[in-house]
Amino acid sequence: MEIISLIFRDFDAATLARQNTNLDNFKIDKELEHLKMKEDLQKQKRLSMKNTRHSRFGGTFVVQGKKSITEKDLIYHKNIKKIKDLSFDDEKTIRKTHSIRCCS
Repeated sequence: MEIISLIFRDFDAATLARQNTNLDNFKIDKELEHLKMKEDLQKQKRLSMKNTRHSRFGGTFVVQGKKSITEKDLIYHKNIKKIKDLSFDDEKTIRKTHSIRCCS
């Protein structure tokens, strides 16, 4: 309550009452309703494009055309949607490097 009183303390009550006419409220409500409908359509479009099912298939995949350390095709044990998403850095941990400090 105190926050609201601090917000409106510099305004005159008559001025605030004049600014909020029914016509203005009607225009604002229509505009908000239009924006909400537009946002709902965008959200619905995004959700329809997104696959909601989770792939439960897992296994071993042979990546043809990509050679491993040996001359055979690469064997990968995780799901990959695109070949460019193939990464071997997923499970690597970053080591902390200690800087050498010199006494001054």
